[in-house]
Amino acid sequence: MKAPTLRCQIEAIERAFATALETAITGRATAKVRRVGSAKCIREELVKGRDAVRMLHAVVSKQFVGDKTFLAAWTAAHRVA
Repeated sequence: MKAPTLRCQIEAIERAFATALETAITGRATAKVRRVGSAKCIREELVKGRDAVRMLHAVVSKQFVGDKTFLAAWTAAHRVA
């Protein structure tokens, strides 16, 4: 069996590098698509959460109208959302 020539070895290395580069580019594109999709989902969930807090605020404000201490704490916590 004859040992591979230097040219064959270089070509094999070039193919390996090309394959690795293609894999990296594909992986990067896939990661970007996932990141964009995840960010969109997070924004949608934040909107849902803010809507829920808004509805809860209406109920809590009426339910605890006489409890100024609780309402002050609730107001501070509700603003975080």
